[in-house]
Amino acid sequence: MPKTPKQLLFKILIRPLFPIGQWVVMKTRINRGPPITEGLHRRQRFLLGHLKAGVSPREAALHLKQFGFRRHRVAFTDGGQELSLRRLCEKHHDRQYHARIYDDGEVRCHYEYTPDDHPIRHLREDIFLRREDRFMPWVKDICDLEALSDDIVENGRGTIV
Repeated sequence: MPKTPKQLLFKILIRPLFPIGQWVVMKTRINRGPPITEGLHRRQRFLLGHLKAGVSPREAALHLKQFGFRRHRVAFTDGGQELSLRRLCEKHHDRQYHARIYDDGEVRCHYEYTPDDHPIRHLREDIFLRREDRFMPWVKDICDLEALSDDIVENGRGTIV
């Protein structure tokens, strides 16, 4: 459910055209996807863990829906991505908690501006944070958590070191 007038306008006018627009943007190389990626599959940063044995991506999505996450189709698709889910921030409705689940069981999560309210800031990753403190309670029952590293710059424009 949209929480701001911009989000309502985005839902009505832009979301239906997003897949076509994304295809045009990627084909014309206006934007090649997330500015910083990691790993073999060039996925967005902040690996949180892997799905526990026996937990399917569908079951994970149902679990996360209990905490207010919903499918999010207005997002770039990383290699091997099966699901993209988001939860709007309670305090700042123009920001979101974004979780991605991949075919190899990886779970990657971050906190960022919503593309609905701030499309340019979202693409530039002006806010792009790990926020594992928020994600942990939501994923602890479905995810084997990775040892978190302090060697990642989390200002949205950092590099993996």
